[in-house]
Amino acid sequence: MVTGSQTYTDWVTARDVLHWIYDHVGELPKMLNGKAFGADSICASMWLHAGAEVEFFKPDYNVAPGLRKQAPLVRNMLMVDQGPDFLLVFRNGFTPGTQYTWSYAEEQKVPCFVFNQNY
Repeated sequence: MVTGSQTYTDWVTARDVLHWIYDHVGELPKMLNGKAFGADSICASMWLHAGAEVEFFKPDYNVAPGLRKQAPLVRNMLMVDQGPDFLLVFRNGFTPGTQYTWSYAEEQKVPCFVFNQNY
């Protein structure tokens, strides 16, 4: 599973992570992806280019009246609840949605690997 800042632009780190996973796991597992800008789209593009599977989860903005702003967080919780093998966290500063998802995944005992964008 991947989560990250919507303003994340570090293609090199994302590529290196993809290679690292392949080298250590032997294949690229199915990626759970929130289909957001930034880290999500970069990683999905690379995963698909490598021939791996990506399952997209779009936020449901009709979940509950008055809770539109929480829809992406609910989506991220549902992705974590799918029981991914690990969470890749791509950060470029503090972003509440990324931090929330990372914290929730740790609570659910999902191994998390964090990559900070260098400027």
